[in-house]
Amino acid sequence: MTAAELRERVRPLAPRLEAPGFRPTEWPALADGRVSFAGQAVAAVAAATPYLAADARERVAVTYAPLPAPPREVLFHAEHATGDLDGAFARAALVVRETFRHARCAASPIEPRGLIARWTEALGLEVWASTQTPHLLRQALAAHLGLPPDRVRVIVPDVGGGFGQKLHVFPEDLAVPAIARLLGRPVKWVEERRENLLAASHAREQVAEVEAAAAADGRVLGLRVRLTSEAGAFHIHPLTQAVEPLGTAMILPGPYRIPAYAYTATALSSPKPPLGAYRGVGMVMGAFVMERTLDLVAERLALDPVEVRRRNLIPPDAYPFCSASGLVYDSGDYPRALARALELGGYAELRGEQARARAAGRALGIGVACYTEYTGMGSETYRQRGMVEVVGHEAAALGLEPDGRVRCLPSSPSQGQGHGTALAQLVADHVGVPLERVVVAPVDTAAAPAGGGTFASRGAVSFAGAVPVAAERLRRKILAVAAGLVEASVDDL
Repeated sequence: MTAAELRERVRPLAPRLEAPGFRPTEWPALADGRVSFAGQAVAAVAAATPYLAADARERVAVTYAPLPAPPREVLFHAEHATGDLDGAFARAALVVRETFRHARCAASPIEPRGLIARWTEALGLEVWASTQTPHLLRQALAAHLGLPPDRVRVIVPDVGGGFGQKLHVFPEDLAVPAIARLLGRPVKWVEERRENLLAASHAREQVAEVEAAAAADGRVLGLRVRLTSEAGAFHIHPLTQAVEPLGTAMILPGPYRIPAYAYTATALSSPKPPLGAYRGVGMVMGAFVMERTLDLVAERLALDPVEVRRRNLIPPDAYPFCSASGLVYDSGDYPRALARALELGGYAELRGEQARARAAGRALGIGVACYTEYTGMGSETYRQRGMVEVVGHEAAALGLEPDGRVRCLPSSPSQGQGHGTALAQLVADHVGVPLERVVVAPVDTAAAPAGGGTFASRGAVSFAGAVPVAAERLRRKILAVAAGLVEASVDDL
């Protein structure tokens, strides 16, 4: 099958961002006359067995004609400035200018992407998927296949790793169900490792051009940053290509008080797979750029890099604190945390060992870094960024089975983090039942409450935070029923 068979059955992925500087793209289920990057799917072969499908795939002939390099399009652009930057640079004792580059990389989960789709007129579309975001996938399937949401069911069994890559919706996620509906029989697709490296989302590729103004004592007076990401050919659903450069720009000031800060964050198109979420998207580059800049300030002013950090950290009495990028920190004590880390690491002793090693002609390096990571984000965070198709709420439903077991239905799945054990322990503790009497069910959108998904280190705050609330309600209900049966007060049970 080619784009011709699917064109009228599958709408292209066209994620939205409600923000100025956003240029939309459309990513078709199969390349429609033009291949935008090496690895983009151009045809699909369905057969009774994987071996027949592989043999048939080898018989597919594709004629490629080279095209001129596509123009670089600005897929996203944002600017921000606060404080007196001109004044900061005018009175600086030192100005550091540096360019930092992060190469493109890939999540490479142990289990690549895959799904099984089945269509029946009675039940509609059923999809078993290796995904971090079952409810998001359900919404996307309904919207892009032209189905009512109640005719789409997504079931998530054990997932063999995701690392952010599987929170996205890809063209293959739409093409496989469309083919299953077209053929009237179940269709299974599991990508190969090479396909995952070529066609799934990549991450990180970004350039940061930095100018830092510093006082003679190492305090940072002002910071200018120009961030440019090699975003790939399309926006990624649902985060869009704002996620990498904007995430970097927002977190870059980190735990430091920066009086003046300006950034431009730009995502440029390129003939490569789209960038997407992967292990602290944006924050890795932000922390690296800030910390490396502080190292350069310390080196050129002949100061201890620890002392430079200490002099720039947000003081404990400054909270609630609004960072230079606009993030609000409600509490913290970074100087104390740094002091404790230095104590535990034996920093003074390490410096002595370093001096002795250098005297003997042996190089010994010591690295110190401070950073801020934001996790547990809710819907408001995504709305502020214009990511209207990402939700931050989570839920959990608990029920008592006839045999006395407690069944927990979380809104979001695990990809190996051990959520089943953790949630079962919460249920057991709050309901008051043995751990072995708790069952944590796989996520099935036909039964589980709606939620955003498992990503951005938010599980313990979001859906795990909902479990104790649901457990306490169930416990009260159990006690109320029991009190009525034995004609006693709830307080006596």
